[in-house]
Amino acid sequence: MPFERVTSPYGNRTDPVTGQKNTFHDGIDLVKSHQAPIGAFVLGKVLYTGNGVSGTGVGGYGNVVVIEDKNKRGHVYAHLASVSVKKRTNC
Repeated sequence: MPFERVTSPYGNRTDPVTGQKNTFHDGIDLVKSHQAPIGAFVLGKVLYTGNGVSGTGVGGYGNVVVIEDKNKRGHVYAHLASVSVKKRTNC
């Protein structure tokens, strides 16, 4: 199932939590229907799953999955209804 829409693009925006204008957003927020599965965009190693606790770099993001790609870059999947990571067998 494809993503429905981009709710917040990369770059300057009005922060949806604080309302502060012209804040930099260093990600892209995409929406799927509630509880629809989200496949990873990259192959890699799962570094973290669970609640984004303050001080971890993903604090305030709710349920998250962090994947490290082959170039050692982190990919964050955040604001998830739940986390259910499954390893692909055909990698």
